[in-house]
This record gives sequence, C-alpha cells and structure tokens, in this order.
Amino acid sequence: MTLIGHLSHDLLRLPSGDYESLGGAVAYASLTLTELGSRATIISKVGYDFDKKYEKILTSKGVDTSQVFVVRRKRTTRFINDYRTGERRQYVEAVCSRIRMNDLKGDRWISSDAVYFGPIIGEISEEIIRRSSCRGTFSVIDPQGYCRLISSNGRVVNIPWKAWKRIARLVNVVKASIEEARVMTGLHDEIRIAKEILKRGTEIVIITLGRRGSILAFRDSILRVPTISPPKEVDSTGAGDIYLATFLQNLLENRDPIVSGCLASIAASLSVQTIGLEKVPSRESILKAFSTYKMTNKVEVLV
Repeated sequence: MTLIGHLSHDLLRLPSGDYESLGGAVAYASLTLTELGSRATIISKVGYDFDKKYEKILTSKGVDTSQVFVVRRKRTTRFINDYRTGERRQYVEAVCSRIRMNDLKGDRWISSDAVYFGPIIGEISEEIIRRSSCRGTFSVIDPQGYCRLISSNGRVVNIPWKAWKRIARLVNVVKASIEEARVMTGLHDEIRIAKEILKRGTEIVIITLGRRGSILAFRDSILRVPTISPPKEVDSTGAGDIYLATFLQNLLENRDPIVSGCLASIAASLSVQTIGLEKVPSRESILKAFSTYKMTNKVEVLV
C-alpha cells in the first residue's frame, strides 16, 4: 500500500516529562500495516534536519522509504503535542514543502492495493487525490491536516475545509474525528454528519468519538462501534492513524466493514497505553482482544 503525507518530528509533553518521537499519520499507519502483514511505501517530504534514526526504524519494520525526499532548504515538519493539562494542545514549529503531483515518480504508487492519504498540515496537493480517483485506486483519507490552521503563536486551531465535498467523492473511505467532522460539515449531530458526508459519494464514513467508540456509516447503515477501556491512557497521538490503517488492511482482506471497524477500534484502544512508535499493537494482541471482548456483538445499530 502507498501512504502519502509528511513525516514529522514530534515533541510530546506529558505530565511525566518530554518525549521526542517520529510523527505523522503515515508513520503510525505504515508501521501498523506492516505489523498486520501488508507492504507499505511512504511518499513524503522531510527537511535537512530529519533524524536518520527514524528512517532506520521504519525500514527495520519493513516500510519502504525510498520515496521519502529530503528538501535541503526546509526543516522537517515539527509538532508539539502538549498533554500536561489533560487535553491536547497542539503547536507547529516548522512545516516542510507540499507534496505535489510532479514529486511522484511513475505510476507505481497508484498501482498499489490502496492509497492512504494522511495529511497533517494540508501538504498533499488535491491533484494527487484526483489522479488516484481517475485510475480507480482504492483510497482512504483522514482530512485532519486540511482542517488545521497555525495561529500567530504557533497553536493549531480547527478550521472548515472548503474542499471536503468534492474530495469526499474521490475516495472510498473518509475518516475524521468528531471535532474535525463538525468543523467540516457545520453540523453537530453525529448521525446527521455521517449522512451528510456519505451522500457526497464516498462509500464508507468513519467518525471517531474517543472513549465513546466510533460511528461507522455505509450504504443505508449507520452503526456505533464500541471501544475497550484501556487500564491506562498515556498518549493518544497516532491512535486515529492506527485505527484507519487497521480498518483499511482488514477491509481489503475480509470485505466486512463491521468486523474491520471493531478490529480498528481495538487497535486504537490498545495504542493509547504507550508512548511513541512502540504504541503500534501487534496483530496477535488485536485478535486476542477481539475474541475476548466479542466486539461484533456490541455494535449498536443507529439507523
């Protein structure tokens, strides 16, 4: 599978102290896919300061980083995720160059089983998404990066994503947090939001609700997928990326969106117990929890 978006340098500020880590949706998603047995290729741009140890971590796990390009006059995108007050406050210190159509060499990327669009600061050109759609490649998008604005003090604030209606019809799956989905659509009710996004032409809509699980909408069905309560919650960074990658891999494997949603919810729940890249759960731990909690029996039909 091909994953497109910025890799980043992340500083996590936790009550227990500061922690430096590789970040970006494509980092967590690619490691999840390889853990689940899929191949993963990242297309990204990083700056002259990119820490090579992170590339070694990715390649050691089987991730193809041959299309991670270094921009010599730019810094690597850098986020600060501050959890010290209990809720995440997010800041951006640097932004690398955008990923444009002419950065993609050949058609290998578009010939993969699926394309995962993981923008973190609006860095993916819309032309790339259109090209993927024209070729009929199965694709998913987490639009978080398109819903972000960097304020004057560097803090990230949510803003409406004006292009979401035309982009939604170009991809097969749209996954957003409830906060981002409300900003995107201008609606508050979870069911109305799911219906609004679904009617724009995408096949599946996922709205993550944190500890309340997630909304899963497809065809004429809208369901609430439960979550499991982890014994401790240390760091939620990357949980949504792990959710979407798990959902994608299992959907392509078993073609069952409900089972895929349950497995994804478990993976995200397991991930918040650990800091950094180590949070990606093993395939065995996901399947064990799926069997233990009998998740499919707890799915709630809303519509």
